[in-house]
Amino acid sequence: MMGLLARWFGFQPSEIDAFDVDDLRKWCEQAQEQIEHEKNGTAGG
Repeated sequence: MMGLLARWFGFQPSEIDAFDVDDLRKWCEQAQEQIEHEKNGTAGG
């Protein structure tokens, strides 16, 4: 999960370590949505 966020959004490991659970979940959900849009060839937003 941390690797995905680092690669997809460019976060540094120290930034990810500082996330609380809600932030981590929010960023993971956002990455999942963007990946799905890219996979389906639709514009993300």
